[in-house]
This record gives sequence, structure tokens and C-alpha cells, in this order.
Amino acid sequence: MEKLLQASDITQIELLSYFSSEIFCMLGVIINIFMFLFLSRKYNIKRLSDLVTFGVFALNSLICFGIFLKNRITFEEFNFSLLNQNVVLNDTIFALKALMYLFFACFVLCTYKLTRKAKFKGTIVNSSLLLCGLSGSILLNMQNALASFLFFDLTSLFIYKFASNARIRKYDTYSLDFVLMSVASTILFYSFYFLSFFVKEEIQLAIIQVCAACALLLKAGLFPIYNYILNKHIKNLAYSVLLFSFLPYMGLLTFIKFSQSINIANKIFSITLFSFALLIILTSTLSAVKTKNLIKYFANIAQINCSFYLIGILFAQNNELCIDSIFISMFAIFAIYSLITILKVNLKPEKLNISLLQGLFVKNRLFCILFALIILFATCTLPSALFFNNLELLKGIYVFDKIGSIFIIVCLLSNISLILKSLSLIKICYTKKVFMKTTTQLTKRTTPNYVVPIVVIFLLILMMFL
Repeated sequence: MEKLLQASDITQIELLSYFSSEIFCMLGVIINIFMFLFLSRKYNIKRLSDLVTFGVFALNSLICFGIFLKNRITFEEFNFSLLNQNVVLNDTIFALKALMYLFFACFVLCTYKLTRKAKFKGTIVNSSLLLCGLSGSILLNMQNALASFLFFDLTSLFIYKFASNARIRKYDTYSLDFVLMSVASTILFYSFYFLSFFVKEEIQLAIIQVCAACALLLKAGLFPIYNYILNKHIKNLAYSVLLFSFLPYMGLLTFIKFSQSINIANKIFSITLFSFALLIILTSTLSAVKTKNLIKYFANIAQINCSFYLIGILFAQNNELCIDSIFISMFAIFAIYSLITILKVNLKPEKLNISLLQGLFVKNRLFCILFALIILFATCTLPSALFFNNLELLKGIYVFDKIGSIFIIVCLLSNISLILKSLSLIKICYTKKVFMKTTTQLTKRTTPNYVVPIVVIFLLILMMFL
């Protein structure tokens, strides 16, 4: 270890500080498990657990951001690796970690009322969330394709454990569809990945790598026609937020690490995945236009965005720009879902249909303004960091002659359809119901009604200037 540290020119204390966020996540898990074992029957245990969990995520975000600033000021190029370059630490990774922990801190603030039915299992729910953050953090450090998929697999497992412990029925399997899809994708990926070591012929190797990549994307929920959007349990909003505004984007980061270990310039690999991503865009656009459910609509937008970045990774060959756009888009979708939590908490509907938006402007103008802005930013209708990043990616993809032309046409058709649908949603917000006498006030003196708009405004600023 000493030789390794000398080669990296860091001390043991510095190395420990670089992994302090992971250590605090583990401490948070231990505290939550302790509360579950010895304080589980206390009435306010859920609130205490939420406070501890939020504190850990907020502290980790500040620590990672502080390390990022310190290394930017102290070192011009802070970059060193461990374990034969399989674990990498640099200022970019710490910036991404800070954003990821910020995502989880905002998630706890916005959804703690949605998970209060877990009651005494709230500590286990928050433990799963902390472990999800821990595995995501380690995933950002990993460069090895197999290790990256392993931690991505753990991330999806902890998302399932988060949702299953928050369920109402005690002995019911939470989501058999999620379990089957996740297990099948894991088996397929490992099978094709290890099979690639025994194949030397170039065409066969490319086909096997395509199959492994498709299995990875299946686990991320990026698959045409059959994906997590069909899951009947997505009406659990807190679960849906993780499933559609976190998991697919972490899947893309895992794909980037996987792509670095193979030849993505191979025509069989690139053209096949290009066609695969275009099919996702087409089917998701059709699903988004047809759906009347708010959760499904924005889940389809997330799938379209992720498919766009997948093609950008393949052809634009600008991973840094893709990673920036991935995190901004992730926050955009999360901001929309955060506003939907206000509807869920106040209106308590069984289904979050588009009809809930009708007439909201009468007493909820701030909500409608934020809702309209976030939708327009998420669909790249208004100028923002996401808008300009996507333009740069489009320029990089367009140079691929006919392939670029096909992609531009499909993206334009998809984006026009989404913009028209989004404008219709905004119009519904400002349309009065027939014979409407009163409308629900979404600004009652409750914490979510005050916290969520502040979070969304913060994320809106982040999207504009990140």
C-alpha cells in the first residue's frame, strides 16, 4: 500500500479523505440499522431516519464539491488511479459525485411524505437509499467494465429494496416484472461478457458485444416496447423517480465505461446499437404522445433523452459532453417529478393522469409557471445548458453522412411531437374546468409545498447555467 501511495504521490490520510463520502454512507446505513433494531417502535423514528439520511447526502455533496474545488485550485491536473488503473480519482469524478449526492439529498426532501406509509420500516427504506448512493458513487470511480456493471447491478437491486420495503402489503412480492427483467439482464450480460474472451473472430466478437450492450441497456430500462414503463407498480411515485430519473442515466454511465473496453468504431457494433437507439426513440415518442399518465409521459422523455446520448456516445465521441448532458437531463426529469409529488401529496389521487392539471393556474400560479418552464427545458425548447450541449452533440453526429441525416430527421420528428404534447399539458394547466367552482390550493402550510418549489427553482438554475 505504501509503494502504491508513493507512486500516486498522496498520503494515507489524503486517500482516506477521498473516500470519506463512501465512509459516511456506510455510517448512515449503520445508524439506520441500529435505529431499526433498537428504536423501531418509536413514533418519530421515520422523521429521525429521514433527517440522518438527508444529512449524510448533503454532507457528502459538500465534501465532494469541496475536494473538487481544492484540487482545481491546488493541482492543474488532479488525476491518479489505484488497483492497476481500475479505480480512478480526479476532479471530474468528484464533481459528478457531488451532483449525485445532491440528487439524493433533494430526493429525500421531496419524497419523505410519500414513503411515510413504510412507518417503522422507514429506516430500512433509507438504508437501501444510502446503499444505492454508495454503489453509484463507487460506480463513478470504476473504469473496469465488469466491475462497473457489478455496481450498477447493485444500484438496481437497492432501488428494488427501497421500493419493496416501502410497500403496504407485507408478504407480497413488490414487482415481479422488475425482478425478472433485472435477473435476466444480469445473466445475459455476464454470459455474453465472459463468452467474448473465448471468441477471436472479429464479426462474432462484435455480435457478442452487441448482445452484452443490449443486456446492459435492458437493465437500465432502455429497451424498445418492453421496459419498466409497463410496470404496474410505477404508481408508487418515489419508486418511479428512481426508476426513471436515476437508473437509466446511471446505465448510460456504465455503458460509457463498457464502451471504453471494446471497439465501438466497429461498424457491426455501432450501426446495430444506432438502430436499437432509434427504435427506442420512435417507440418512446409514440408512447409519450398516446399516454395520459404523467409518470409514464416523463419516463418516456427520459428514455428518449438517454437514447439520444447513447447515439452521441457512439458517434460524437465526446464522452465529457455526454456526461454533462446526462446529469443535467437527470436533474430536469427529477425536477418535473418533484413537482408531481406536490400533486400527489395534496390531491392524493389514485392515478396521476393529465386531467389533474386542469385549472391549476387559478390558485397555483407559481406551480404552473415552474411546471411549464421545467417541461420546456427538459424538451430543449428553451435555451439552457442542456440545449446547447445537445446542439454540440448533434453537430458531432451529423458528420456521419447518411447516418447523421437519418438521425437528425428522427430527432426532429420526435422533438416536435414532444413539444406539441408538452404545450398541450401547459395549456391544460391554464384551462378552467367546466362548471368549476373551486380548485385545490397546493400551497398549504406543509413542508413539501414549500421545500419542493425551492428545490425545483434551484435545479432550474442548475440546468440553465451548469
